[in-house]
Amino acid sequence: MADRIYKNTQPVHRFHKDRSALKKSIVAFCATAVLFGLAGTPHLAVKASTKKTFIPKSEWETYKVPDPELVKHYSRNHFALTARQGGYVFKSDRKARRVRTELSCPHRFGSDEEVWFSFDAKLPDKQFSRWLLFAQFHQNSWTKTMPGNPPFSFELQENSGRVLVVKWLQVAPETPKGKRHVLASLELPGEKWHSFVGRVKFSAGQHGGGIEIWVNGTKEVDHEGVVGYPNSHTIGCMVGPYMKEPENAKKGEIFGTFEYRNVRFSKPLTGGRNKKIERI
Repeated sequence: MADRIYKNTQPVHRFHKDRSALKKSIVAFCATAVLFGLAGTPHLAVKASTKKTFIPKSEWETYKVPDPELVKHYSRNHFALTARQGGYVFKSDRKARRVRTELSCPHRFGSDEEVWFSFDAKLPDKQFSRWLLFAQFHQNSWTKTMPGNPPFSFELQENSGRVLVVKWLQVAPETPKGKRHVLASLELPGEKWHSFVGRVKFSAGQHGGGIEIWVNGTKEVDHEGVVGYPNSHTIGCMVGPYMKEPENAKKGEIFGTFEYRNVRFSKPLTGGRNKKIERI
């Protein structure tokens, strides 16, 4: 897939006698070698095809952060997000005891777009007793009972700590529960950096979509099928912990800190959110 990013690049097959032309040929040859090397490395392909190679601190949307103290920026694209007991953002969070500290990417993607993305994550070295998402693409769905869903997400499996890549589907308007499909289950050590690179083709609830995921340079997901919901709502991306609060959690307890760096997308900013934000 990355080869298409460099479709206009042609290798140099011969050198010219003219000294100036020879110099130009050598430069072109070296540039071509570099580009073909990048094409085989998804992470670098994403970087090379992205006008904005990182998202500045000022552009991250913080409406899903319950307390600014839970966000720590180390540099312009390296930050840590901490999940804490009582970290509710919406009224529904408090009722369902859902905790989150998520930064929302300012980029919005169409319901039928193809997007490359990449990020590095350092996950806590612990097991969680309830479900937890640490990155997700999110799209409004079509029912009042389920106003939004992730077309796919990155999760930590309950009581095991394994990293899951999960695709979600809604089977019908009258079925509020989405179908959950685990595309990969990976054992990744905690407190170490891991690289996630992906290509997703959203398909607005129709066949013809696809998801490819590389983790630490190894292709772990190669899936074709329905990706996303059958509507025209734009799709956003969030990074940070979103989890079910344990029943025996102590007041103010810190559940874990998640670090991220080098978050990139191959699409420019395409628009804002399309729903009201109801805060506590």
